[in-house]
This record gives sequence, C-alpha cells and structure tokens, in this order.
Amino acid sequence: MLKRLSHERQTDTSAFEVKAGSAAFPHPFAKGLEYNAPVHGTWNIVHIGMQVPGAHQIYVCSDNCMRGVVMTADEMGLADRFSCVSVTEKDLLSDNMESITIEGVSDVIRRLPYRPPVVMVFTVCLHLFVGSDLDYIYRELNRRFPDIFFCRCFMDPITQKTSLTPEQKLRKAMFDPLKKQDLSPEGRKTVNILGSDVLHTCETSDLYLMLQNAGFTVRQLQDCRSFADYSALSDAALNICCYPSGLHGISELSERLGIPWLYLASSFSYSEIKTSEETLAAWIRADLSVTGSTASFPDKARCDEALESLSRKLQNIPVCLDYTAHPRPLSLTRLLLTHGIDVQRVYLDDISAEEEQDLAFLSEHFPELTFCATVRPEMRIQQKIPSEGSPDKILAIGQKAAFFENTPYFVNMVEGGGLWGYAGILALCRQIESALRDPKEIRDTVVRKGLGCDSLCVVPVWQNKPKKA
Repeated sequence: MLKRLSHERQTDTSAFEVKAGSAAFPHPFAKGLEYNAPVHGTWNIVHIGMQVPGAHQIYVCSDNCMRGVVMTADEMGLADRFSCVSVTEKDLLSDNMESITIEGVSDVIRRLPYRPPVVMVFTVCLHLFVGSDLDYIYRELNRRFPDIFFCRCFMDPITQKTSLTPEQKLRKAMFDPLKKQDLSPEGRKTVNILGSDVLHTCETSDLYLMLQNAGFTVRQLQDCRSFADYSALSDAALNICCYPSGLHGISELSERLGIPWLYLASSFSYSEIKTSEETLAAWIRADLSVTGSTASFPDKARCDEALESLSRKLQNIPVCLDYTAHPRPLSLTRLLLTHGIDVQRVYLDDISAEEEQDLAFLSEHFPELTFCATVRPEMRIQQKIPSEGSPDKILAIGQKAAFFENTPYFVNMVEGGGLWGYAGILALCRQIESALRDPKEIRDTVVRKGLGCDSLCVVPVWQNKPKKA
C-alpha cells in the first residue's frame, strides 16, 4: 500500500510518493540509501568528456569503481581514447597516491600511439580519503609533458551532495584548455551555445532562429570535429548557457576569456520565454518582431493551438513525466495541466530553486498531483504492472517515467532534448503525438547509456513466456 499524505504541507519526507499539496522544498523525500533504476539514457562523465576532440581520458582508481566507466567507453566504441591506472590496497601500503597517479598517468601517455593535445585525469574518492596533494600531481605532470593540457576531472560521488557534482566540475574542466584570443571579424558574428550535451537544432530552439535571422553563426561543442574546431570556440562574441548543470562551467569559461555570457534557462513558462527572448534581442540589438519575422517563427498563439489539439488527441490518457527528460519538470507539468492535459505523476527526487514558483502554483491549483521518488529503495518494486481495467495507454515523457509506469508509449528524451522556447513546445507536442502512435521496446531502449551516443552493447531480447502449469 502506497503511503498517502494529507494536503497540508508537512515536513515528513519518509514516503516515496507524496502529493503536490504536501511536497517539501527542495527535498520532497528523505535522503539515505538509494536505488538505481536500470535506466541509463542520461550522459555520464565518460560521454561528456568524449566531446572534446582528441582528448584522452585516464581514470586513477580501484577496479570496482573502474567497471562502469570502462564499460561505457567500450560500449561507445571509443576504448582507444580511454585508459585507467588501477590502484590496489598493496599500492597504498607501499607507496602514496601522488606517485601512483603521476607515474601511472606518465606510463599511459608514453605508451599511447599518438600524442593527445588534452588529457583528462580523473581523480577519485580515494584521493580525498588519503589527502592527496592534487596541485603537486598536476604540477609534475605539466613539467613532464609541457605540450599536453591536463584537465582536472573528478569521479568523487561522495562530494556531490554537498558541493559541485563531478558532472558540473567536468563541464568546467572540459573548457579549461581554451585560450583567450583577440576577437576576429568572424567571431564578432558568432555565438556559442554551450553547457548541454544535446544539440539545439533549428527546429526546436528559438535561440537558433533568432540568431540566424540576425546573421549570427551558432556553434556548439557537439559541432566540433577537430581540436582546431574546439579551439575556435574561444573566438565568439557571446556564450549562452541553457542547461543548469553547465552554468558553473560556462560562467567560469566566459569570465576567464572575457566573453559576455547569458543564462537563458530552458523553460515552459510563456512569460519566462518572452523575457529571455527580449534579453537576447537586446544583446543583438534587434527588434524582436523583426528578428522573428519569418513565417515559420513560433509564438504563444501557435503553442496554445498545438496544446489544445494535443489535449483532444490524448482524450484523458494519463500522462507521467520525469526529471531526466527535462531539467524543469514542474514547469512542463504546469504547462500541460493548464492546457487540459491529465498529468498524474512526476518522477523526481529534488526540486530546484528555479521551480519553486511552479511548485507553489501546482500545490495550490493541483494538490492531487503526485510526486514519486526515483531513488528511494522502495522504488525497486514499484514498476507498474498493467492490470485488467487499467487505461489502455499511459503516456510518459522521459525514460524513468516510462520504466516505472511500464509503458511503451513514451517520449525518449534526456536533458531537455534541445527544446527551447516556443519552438521547443511545438516540437514536444509533435514528439508526444509520435509517442502515442509508435510504441517503443522499453527493455532495449532505456538500458542503453548516453542517449544520442553510439551504443555497441547487445541487449538480450525480452520474451514474456507463459509460466508452466
């Protein structure tokens, strides 16, 4: 029996399912032992680091921690850009982590068949436990290999609850090799959109449409095919970050290189979209009506029309969504609910400060909306089993929502899917309609790491065989 809470706001976070009217901010659920659902479409540090062309990753840790990252590199077909320095208990008793790291990394570099311009050295929890002098480690590596830039990267999940996560640190470190340069004539008409792993295409981002209409070239890290392309990212008139996990890194990069930057968060709030577009229009010194003058440029009216049409097509089909699909799940929930779409459950574990107002709105106007944990230990047995009398369809947005709801009708999206602005809302409506028409195989889809990356892993075929009498 699922534990239900009253609609009065409470501080009890022992449940793994709570109502919007009683959800705490920012942690609706108690912290403790965590369950890891077999859903891996979000990118991990291996996927993220591989975006830097020519970079080589070296992890310095024990074998038990190494397994996941080794498998990821191999599944991507990029094992040639990945190495590890295995640390044993014997090594710690007879040596120290400084020399183990320095000598291990040096040995890897000398054995490589090529000379990488960038080496990402990942130190781990063990370095923290023994109080390693990281400054000395990198100082010595720089002395030995002055032609290589060493990125300070981390695989230390013990710190992610109290400080920047390893992912946030990496999103900074991967841009550290960029050097300040004088702005070229081409750079004056170039804008970088950085900080996310998902490409913002012209069809799903107002930002692209506005900048292209104003004559700017738009670049992203994902567009870089060589180290020269990557280095050219420092020749830009503006950096834009839309993804919250990339904000730390892009702000640090921009301030170091002296490049102006804007944080234009991906949101489903019409007012927030309007404010962000006005901010960008002011920067490019363009009238918003002129910047969006093409016939294809989306607006609020077109979004309302698309959402109303979607509501009719759903015909009260329950909708569930999760935080891995988009960093603003409550903003998305609010948009759908206020347009007559029956969102019943949101899978999340925390509520960001950016969504505090959305939580307050949902708490007041939709108190019966249910928030479900994804990492609470109880969730290991909470995958829904379709039963007689249940709705024919449940529509999920995101892989974790699809997994827990056990529905093949889902929008397969992570990290916002490149959606931004009115164009993003229209694109999402099309993706939902497609998900309703074309069911997906859950077991084959959600277990694959890094949605959008190459995946060479073989997933066993799931067969629902009848039990023997």
